[in-house]
Amino acid sequence: MWRKLFRNFYLESDKFIIRVVEGKGEAIFAHRDLAIGETIGCFEGVPVAHPTKYSLTLDGVIVDPSGSLKFLNHSCTANSFFSGRILKADRDIPSGEEITIDYLATEKEISNGFLCRCRSEEHTSELQSLRHLVCRLLLEKKK
Repeated sequence: MWRKLFRNFYLESDKFIIRVVEGKGEAIFAHRDLAIGETIGCFEGVPVAHPTKYSLTLDGVIVDPSGSLKFLNHSCTANSFFSGRILKADRDIPSGEEITIDYLATEKEISNGFLCRCRSEEHTSELQSLRHLVCRLLLEKKK
C-alpha cells in the first residue's frame, strides 16, 4: 500500500483514506464509490495467542494487524465484512462514508469492551467478550 499525508487524513489507496475523527481517533473512509462485493483491502498482520486492542479473529486465527485496516471501527449495521483476510463491501458504499465492520461477526472475545455509539436500529449498547455475555445471562437467569 502507499500512503500520502494530507492536512487531516492519509490517502491509503485508491479505495480508502484514514481520517482522524474527533472523539473517535483514526477511522477508515471510502475514497471513492465502492460497489457491493468489491475488495477494499487485505488485513495484514501476525498471528497472536490472545486478542489485543486491534486484533481480529479471521478464519479462526487471532491476527494482530500491521496494516492500516487496524483502524476499522465497529457498527451494528456494518457496510463491510471479511472473507478470510480480505475486506469486502457488504453493500454499495458511497465516497466519504466510513467503512465499518461488526466486531461481533469476527470476535468471540473482545479484549477492550466498549459502549457502542453507532446509533443504528440494530444497536448493541455494550460490546464485551462472548464469555462476559454468557456469564451475565446466567446471572440474570438466576434472579
